Amino acid sequence: MKKGGNGTEHDRTIMENFFKGSESFEEFLMERLTPEWLASWVLLRPQAAFIYDQADTLMVDSVLRLESINEDFSRMLEETGKNARPLPHLNTSGSQREEIKVTPEAMERLLSYYRRDFTLLYPDFDPASRVKAS
Repeated sequence: MKKGGNGTEHDRTIMENFFKGSESFEEFLMERLTPEWLASWVLLRPQAAFIYDQADTLMVDSVLRLESINEDFSRMLEETGKNARPLPHLNTSGSQREEIKVTPEAMERLLSYYRRDFTLLYPDFDPASRVKAS
């Protein structure tokens, strides 16, 4: 994320605005990330708000996760009885994820904003296992 998405000038500008005034991801989490600020950036809004209603009822037929898009797409085709070509791999970055270390307080703050996403979209996933507390 901090490298600017796909490397375009537009993506770099967005990322500069996201982190403007923050020296680190930790500082960004603790000082910039508020519910109001989060709501002002559609790219960072919790995803459950777009596909679940207030009663947590899914409002779409299928949810395809980017991290398992091919498997999810195949499952959707099977469930709907449709045929399609496999999804092409376009616009891939080839970059590896880097380990992010944050304090337990920063981790809890991050989780508090996205808890509904984890609960509804990844019920078997422990988000704390992905970010190591420092």
